[in-house]
Amino acid sequence: MKNQLFLAFDLDGVLVDTIETLYTFYSDILQMFGATGTTQEFDFLNGKNVEEIAKHLTGVHRLPCSESELIALFQKKFDSLYADVELMPGAQSILAFLQLHDARIALASSSSRRNIDVVLNRFELERFFELIVSGDDVQNAKPSPDIYNLVKNHFKTNRCFVVEDSSNGLLAARSAGLITVFFSPQIPVSHPQASLVVRELRDIEKIVGPKANEPLLISTCANVKIESSSINVNLTDAVQADVDRIWHSESRKNPTLFNGQIACYAAHHVTADDTIVIKSFVSQYKYVIAQLQDCSLNCVHPLAVSGIVVDKNQNVLIGKRSNHVTEYPGLLEFVPSGGISAERITGDRYKEQLVVELDEETGIPASCISRMFPIGLIFDPIHGIYDLALLVELGIEIDLNRLKSSEYSSFSLLNVRSLNAAMTSNTGFVPTARAIYSAWSEFAGRLQST
Repeated sequence: MKNQLFLAFDLDGVLVDTIETLYTFYSDILQMFGATGTTQEFDFLNGKNVEEIAKHLTGVHRLPCSESELIALFQKKFDSLYADVELMPGAQSILAFLQLHDARIALASSSSRRNIDVVLNRFELERFFELIVSGDDVQNAKPSPDIYNLVKNHFKTNRCFVVEDSSNGLLAARSAGLITVFFSPQIPVSHPQASLVVRELRDIEKIVGPKANEPLLISTCANVKIESSSINVNLTDAVQADVDRIWHSESRKNPTLFNGQIACYAAHHVTADDTIVIKSFVSQYKYVIAQLQDCSLNCVHPLAVSGIVVDKNQNVLIGKRSNHVTEYPGLLEFVPSGGISAERITGDRYKEQLVVELDEETGIPASCISRMFPIGLIFDPIHGIYDLALLVELGIEIDLNRLKSSEYSSFSLLNVRSLNAAMTSNTGFVPTARAIYSAWSEFAGRLQST
């Protein structure tokens, strides 16, 4: 399923090479008043606007000057900085590449519009951006999501990739429910707030290249909450006619198809306590069938659940999908999985759905589950599905001989080491498996760090 591509770029440290100079400004100004800065404090301030920086520094270091005086000192240095700044390697070429691929691009920076315009005019970059948001346009700078909420509201989608180099920027984008890309030119390290990591700006080409349709871990989480909303699918008469034609044809081929109600994704955001809040609405299954046959229809995005089931011996349950199923027949996947029913789109009732799926797909009853944790939200662009991933811990040892299923032709167990090797090779697994495994790995990492 080909989707319109949306991207938002930070300015400092992403498109222009300013971070080292900004650190020098920060250190020099503090030294003027007999104070000393640290890299930790600079990282904390990176992404904030100059007003918030001045308020922090005057308060923490008890500087003998007013906030307005400190702002003036910074602005004087900014005037020389942005007049002489250089673009990051590959900045102009990646913007041109994305424009060539019909991407819609925003610039979202906590810098003042005055400083942004100096850069845009000097390098003739304004032509690349459909939207420009500055620190002047919002009350709260990053890590508040205000800037990226403006981006999301303009593009009217959560499927916007945000390229950031700071923790404050990543947190702001993630809180707005957008897809975070950590730009780390020095060391390509992972980041807990990032869905993707790039070392060079040209690596962003992969987003529209061969890997553009790979399922993506949009966000890890500590919890998930679903809110029901009254949204209607508004389609043209021509698209509705195509949907009805495909549904009629497919239901004749397979009389067991039932046009039931399904839960669909509308939008999401992430709260301060690391809860993904998903807005969902109810639609009909025929739209899913239609867009599976014709990806250009792109009517709805079903909301589903998938689980990683681990027994008391730390073995993970793997199922091979039967050849008669609609999606990914014959491939391996984590068990169970399935769409969320319309009556379970409030609160945490999605957990009930996973319990039902586990029983129906394996015969393992709810009484065998000791604990269950949501671990992340995944998007499968091929089928347009948003998937809630959960870790399911059993208090029993799984006996493969006692499992029963009409959806899976066979089951197997993999220990953690074997599973890691299988995910590295990704041989024979459904595309979403790697993203689900990434969510689990992030979850395990958070547990080890606490």
